[in-house]
Amino acid sequence: MSSTAPCPAAHFRFPPRLPLFHAVSIGGFWLPQHMEKLSAQALRELTSTVTRQLADHTLPTPVEAHYDLADVHRALAHHARSNRSGKIVLTG
Repeated sequence: MSSTAPCPAAHFRFPPRLPLFHAVSIGGFWLPQHMEKLSAQALRELTSTVTRQLADHTLPTPVEAHYDLADVHRALAHHARSNRSGKIVLTG
């Protein structure tokens, strides 16, 4: 990221100095790149499964721990552990 402009979805600022000087990073993936590799049938099946799970509230979204924003260092240490079973969520 080359600016500190707010991210519209999360209202989150990520200054460029963080990854350069403090070893901070944000991980993720770009879903369209993965979806464009699927066959039409696989895409239909995926869409159907996700739609059904959203409708019946069974879409798995495991959360392993919640941390207050003031405990961000503890949250990052937890995130770095191997074999986690869910998301690490910052609140506050």
